[in-house]
Amino acid sequence: MILKIAGSILILFAGGMMGIKSGLNLKRRLWELKRLERIVIMLKGEIKYNNSTLPEALLHVGNKTVYPFDEMLVRAGEQLNEYEGRPFYEQWTEVVESYRDEFVLTKEQFEHLKGMGESLGYLDMEMQMNSLELSHIQIKNYISGMEGTMANNIKLYNCLGIMGGILVVLIIV
Repeated sequence: MILKIAGSILILFAGGMMGIKSGLNLKRRLWELKRLERIVIMLKGEIKYNNSTLPEALLHVGNKTVYPFDEMLVRAGEQLNEYEGRPFYEQWTEVVESYRDEFVLTKEQFEHLKGMGESLGYLDMEMQMNSLELSHIQIKNYISGMEGTMANNIKLYNCLGIMGGILVVLIIV
């Protein structure tokens, strides 16, 4: 009897923790999107006002941001500086994919991050600025969509975690 009670409490606790973890992932996703928005703004500034080349801009911005974006941008900038004869998009995709597990972005948001490299590497400065502006608008849309529903979703995740734990306890007992 005591084992059933202890097991039930552990299951409820695990369910509650799963709900809390899901809520924390949602908060982290919003933080990552806001950081990505800031990175796009910084890249625009580096390219437009400092007349930096794309590798220089990636290195400068990478040195001013936080993990995992810092390592990713610096690595992309270094690969571009080495110029292996491959298009920027291939190098960017390879670098971004290597950091996939470091992000909690949705699949669509992560694909957008990968797609940013598609229009950056081969265009002139004006087209790069337009491309970055489009990315900025899309990221703003992601952020505003999340901010509108985040509080309710966090509560929902917490409740679902606890309710899932209760359901498992009822099924087992």
